Amino acid sequence: MTATRVRDFIAYLGIALSLCVLAILFAERNFDTKWFFLVFETAITFGCAVGWNRRLWPLPVFWILILLLFAAHLLAFIILLQRIEQWRPWAVAPVWVVETFLVQALIVLSTPAFARHRRKRRKMPKT
Repeated sequence: MTATRVRDFIAYLGIALSLCVLAILFAERNFDTKWFFLVFETAITFGCAVGWNRRLWPLPVFWILILLLFAAHLLAFIILLQRIEQWRPWAVAPVWVVETFLVQALIVLSTPAFARHRRKRRKMPKT
């Protein structure tokens, strides 16, 4: 196992444990479930976006875009959820599908080095 894989595994473990701690805190303090669904949907949406675009990780533009999209996501949903009495659990799936598609499309369209950063095939030497 390489050091990169170990580091990634530790990061994934930390994220999973953080989500478990948040779930326990929500359960113990009787928080409204709509906030739990916000955490859940956010983790899945941005986890997929980061995972699917692994080849863009070295680009600072990618991380800046992820942070901007994350901030816009949180701002929009916090404003929305403050005005809604109850968020239905079945509403998470369609929102996740639409938002994940939009985030992925914005990443692909907004990353100027996307085409240049694709792996180029090495030419085989002629024998």
